[in-house]
Amino acid sequence: MLRRIFDSSFFIPIVGTLAVVLAWIGWMEADRTPHDAFFYAIDSLAVGDFYKDSTSLKNDAGEIIWNPWLEIARWLGLIFLAWAVGKTVGLLFADRFKALRARMGKPDIVLMGDAEMLAPLADHVAASRPTLWLHPGMPVSVPGATVVSERWSGSLYRAYRLGTAKAIVIAYEGAPEAQMAIARSLEVMGTRADIIVLARDGAAMEALAHEYGVTRTRVISAEDAAVRRLHERRPPFLAAVEREQKRLHSVIFGWTEASEAIVRDTLLSSLTTDLGKPRFTVFCANPKENAAALALSAPEFAEVADISFEGGVIAGEPQYLPADTLRSVMAQDPVSRFYVCFADQRDNLVTAFRLTELVRAEGWNACGIYRYEHVRTGGGVDVPEDCDRPIGFGHAEDVAVGLGLVGDTPDRLARALHQAYRDAAPPDAPANRPWDDLDEDLRGANRRNIVHLPAKLHSAGAVVTAGDGPLPQFPELEEGGALLESLAVLEHDRWMAERRLAGWRHAEMRDDRRRLHPDLIPYDALSEKAKSYDRNVITTLADALRQAG
Repeated sequence: MLRRIFDSSFFIPIVGTLAVVLAWIGWMEADRTPHDAFFYAIDSLAVGDFYKDSTSLKNDAGEIIWNPWLEIARWLGLIFLAWAVGKTVGLLFADRFKALRARMGKPDIVLMGDAEMLAPLADHVAASRPTLWLHPGMPVSVPGATVVSERWSGSLYRAYRLGTAKAIVIAYEGAPEAQMAIARSLEVMGTRADIIVLARDGAAMEALAHEYGVTRTRVISAEDAAVRRLHERRPPFLAAVEREQKRLHSVIFGWTEASEAIVRDTLLSSLTTDLGKPRFTVFCANPKENAAALALSAPEFAEVADISFEGGVIAGEPQYLPADTLRSVMAQDPVSRFYVCFADQRDNLVTAFRLTELVRAEGWNACGIYRYEHVRTGGGVDVPEDCDRPIGFGHAEDVAVGLGLVGDTPDRLARALHQAYRDAAPPDAPANRPWDDLDEDLRGANRRNIVHLPAKLHSAGAVVTAGDGPLPQFPELEEGGALLESLAVLEHDRWMAERRLAGWRHAEMRDDRRRLHPDLIPYDALSEKAKSYDRNVITTLADALRQAG
């Protein structure tokens, strides 16, 4: 309580004002004029000559006058002066004090950069993990986190004990080369921490990672992390299954980084044996341009899902909701979910609530409406999908969990999957290494398999529910049995979706540089050797689930 009082910005003016008022009263009683009394009173804040020696106040007979008001003002003035000097020294040397404290600590999470998203991320992570933020400019204040002004150099690695960190997140505004250079430096220094580069354009940043020779750094956007957390808690396929729909149909407002993340994660997490080809309907300001860009980046996207880009949405004017087009879309193919992902927060808010009113008025089978709130402080509200209001996602909590910055065992299931693979792999297999020694492409492959795990379990007949509860086990998988074979087909479909989203195409001969692969064909047309890979993925997943408990 006392600390809060003394740290408060109200303390110094209250004490100073009280000292001046009491001193003025005292000097008025000592027969000074109001004008002179005021200037004598002001001197109390600087502990002037009289306030250093109160015996200097005497009457006409030379007798010392004891004035209680002036005595109190003396001490209040001293307190004021001490507090002001202390505060000034603290401000002048704040960075040095913070740096000294940071050098003495052992952070679990290290944030580097000046990206706007780091402030809410630090605020959330610091509540549960020792957090250090190395800010290249004027640092901001984050409760619980140590924030120091430092530009990256190799000397910081030892100075701040970065080798003891569990994760290092790098996010600079408009400086992709600098981010990769730092990641490369950390890899060369031998850090065991998970290195994460937060990127605006994941594909471009991954290409840059290859150029810099970065192999152990995870490149991901805040949008990808937030969407992954949303779909982890609320698997998209469950929305279609619970409504007894024939396929998953997602309607997206706005075509932004978050929208693209939704499409990618939905396809990688929600292909099942009992649902047809997924469908996406996107309402955006430039439908033709966006459709052309998608066709260029993923030429075989149509093999994975149906997608249509519709106009009728004007950026900055969310009040114009394409109600007639929505009614037509709903009549053709019932919608499983709505996502509102404009670049502007206000547009998201207005569109989401207007959409809620339309869904109520039309009685559309209680579709879930999700509104991207961009990265900000706070956590998502865990409410039922069929609630009568939009559900926000994209909070700092979502991003932190999606990146594995909170919790005791990040990538727990992915690590278990890799260990299950190692248990059966030949000792000289290239990937038969501890998780911490794996390159990021192999870690990512394990994570993507875990992303699809709930859909595989559902397809195997297990009961999968929304939330963070434990996953069920696979039923018994007999070698050569129908269940194992159907799940192997599903795994091949997932693998093809992953490749096609990354721009791969079918060809008779494999060419990694041109992204060509002969196995981008139906499962039945695969060689027996290729089919065995898919079956092994299923049995390894089952082993990993048993090991993870």
